[in-house]
Amino acid sequence: MPLPQKKLIPGFFIALTIAALAAPPLWWSAGDPPVIDPAAAVNNKGPANIGQAKHMAKSALDALRPTHPTVANQIEADLTQGANPILDFTVPNPKTPEWQEKQKAPLLIGQLKAIADPFYTRLHAAAPTWLEAERTLNGTNHPNSIFPWTTETTDDQNKGIANIGQVKAVFSLRFDTLPPVNPLDSDGDGLPDAWEIANFGSINAYGATADIEPDGATNLTEHALGLNPTKKDHPNVGLLAVNVRAN
Repeated sequence: MPLPQKKLIPGFFIALTIAALAAPPLWWSAGDPPVIDPAAAVNNKGPANIGQAKHMAKSALDALRPTHPTVANQIEADLTQGANPILDFTVPNPKTPEWQEKQKAPLLIGQLKAIADPFYTRLHAAAPTWLEAERTLNGTNHPNSIFPWTTETTDDQNKGIANIGQVKAVFSLRFDTLPPVNPLDSDGDGLPDAWEIANFGSINAYGATADIEPDGATNLTEHALGLNPTKKDHPNVGLLAVNVRAN
């Protein structure tokens, strides 16, 4: 499988290179069909589209969920719920011409960054040392940033079209090496102490089955989906879903 060539892009990637000694993530070639076919010729400089980014993000979630379901659910909630959802993974049956055309739309750099943001934000919270090692291995590490792009904003190229190599560089995360995530849960209710204290001020204020807003979701569900247990932000209250947004 061809590797992205090293190239500096102001405001985005430090380098679009996957280290020569770094094996591609196993989940890229797993499944039927694979998200990336190792036997296929790939033009990493070719333009990427919305459908490819959605497929990559969905495949990443599917690869992460068996071993880290809470993190995967939180990322998916970030992508699909809330006031400004980024992606809708629902595929209409039958696939309408309008839906198919949306998938072929060019993927902008700002859109790729918006799609990748929840992955890096949640994985940094769960395993910061692992994520830094992954970014270093991929050549996308940057001082003072948890993302594979710089923290500068004055030279961002968010309206530029992203290419295949950039999508691969962003999602080159080897989930099979991700260590277990075992947050402290002193009362054994399935809710991490830090989450309960941050939202309620105490680990004993409410139970896992409580729904204090209420919005149809228990605290356990709110935590698993990355929602706010003190606000009506569960889909049962009705949320706007859009296909994709740019930063």
